[in-house]
Amino acid sequence: MIWEFWDLEESNGKKATALDPVVNGQGRIVSYHNDPKNQRMCECQKCGITIPREVPRLTLKASYYYGSGNYCMTCAKDVLKERVRVYQMTTKELGEEQKKMEELIDLTEKTENHPWYAKKMALGKMLQVIKE
Repeated sequence: MIWEFWDLEESNGKKATALDPVVNGQGRIVSYHNDPKNQRMCECQKCGITIPREVPRLTLKASYYYGSGNYCMTCAKDVLKERVRVYQMTTKELGEEQKKMEELIDLTEKTENHPWYAKKMALGKMLQVIKE
């Protein structure tokens, strides 16, 4: 038997992941500090080395976050590179899923504009009314 929507059968099984991206960390601020007369000695959050007051440091201010604190330049560079890598990976993944979603949108528009779609949906509505 030939079905009315035979020309759309090759699209069967197309899918996209319905990601719900949440960007946390609005209260986190990364800042560079180089003010020797107003700085104190501190320890690097990652490696634990003592940072003298004359040495610049990177500070991650965040409430209730285990990574907040001061970082030496070596550790700060590693932390920042890791965050950039995560951002790049996330944007790449979101871009791929966006393309898949756009393909599904095109497929739904093709189906809605199919000459048989309105007739079959009207039949479904009629059957729903009769069933009640």
